[in-house]
Amino acid sequence: MSVLPAVVNQHVSIVRPDPQIANAGYVLAYLTHPAVKGYIEGFNAGGSRRALTKAHIESFEIPLPPMDVQHAIAHILGTLDDKIELNRRMNETLEAMARAIFQSWFVDFDPVRAKASGESPGAICQRQGLTPELLALFPDSFEDSELGEIPKGWSVVPLTALSEKISKGTTPSKTDIATATDLPTVPFIKVRDITELGDVARDNLELIPVSIHERVLRRSILEVGDILFSIAGTIGRLAIVDPDLANANANQAVAFIRLNDKAAHLGLCLQHLKSDRLLDAAKASIVQAVQANVSLASLGEFQILIPSTEILDAWNKSFFELFTKGKNCSSEARVLESLRDTLLPRMLSGELVIPSREDYS
Repeated sequence: MSVLPAVVNQHVSIVRPDPQIANAGYVLAYLTHPAVKGYIEGFNAGGSRRALTKAHIESFEIPLPPMDVQHAIAHILGTLDDKIELNRRMNETLEAMARAIFQSWFVDFDPVRAKASGESPGAICQRQGLTPELLALFPDSFEDSELGEIPKGWSVVPLTALSEKISKGTTPSKTDIATATDLPTVPFIKVRDITELGDVARDNLELIPVSIHERVLRRSILEVGDILFSIAGTIGRLAIVDPDLANANANQAVAFIRLNDKAAHLGLCLQHLKSDRLLDAAKASIVQAVQANVSLASLGEFQILIPSTEILDAWNKSFFELFTKGKNCSSEARVLESLRDTLLPRMLSGELVIPSREDYS
């Protein structure tokens, strides 16, 4: 099968380095370094839309060390990028596995339907990857509920019944910021910081002064294990507050859910909030104000399906194994990203000795 060359539209520029004077991997590493972002944005053409012209790009000044040094930098930083990308893909796989189990057990009710149909336990276990002991925990019939037909003995409760607190942040006024005498040191999370993979990006987090955090924004001081749910802008972005973000804060577009029993209900509520059913409920409850948003009252009314204690324990065992692996991948990726961004200026300045190509080829 022939492969056609890729094409780009008018919003993408192609930079093809001359291989005699510049290594493409080195140029990529330099242009994507966070410290170079401000330099590039300084060329913005202005107008109603931020843009760079071809002339701007051609005028970029890039330091060009000897080719051996460029090759070494490209190899070292490229290796780090490959590992970061591997971690990202691993996270996607782990997330897909958790969603698949949740979909089967709590949305499609596959084990219950199979038992209700009279299918043999051995066949069910083989087809669905369950042990006989786990299959035995599922009921073999259904009953009616406000969500429709659910497994017998399970229950439906509003999110607020499982929560110690459901609230949201706010944005400090310009006066508060101007009159604060202490430096901004507290992470201030916005919707843009919550990634599609359910993590909080740390690289561009805004910071606010402790005085504002503990006074004006004291009602939205975050704790480890809080579920973040975006209720304005891009609605439905989700993340968990990790230990390094304990005592952070958030703006008014980010709600946080503090569960009564995180160990029992964190994974279940998190996956419910990611489900199509609750995302549809969120969209249906949008209030059209200055900015379309989901109210905290609507969020608290979201219906959560609760299984038997035995099924919940089995779910938590599977979920937290995947969840912990994913968090470890994210943490490692952040360390590697920080290392990558630190290495480039040190290698360019000569502070770090660059190995010869023979050392890594």
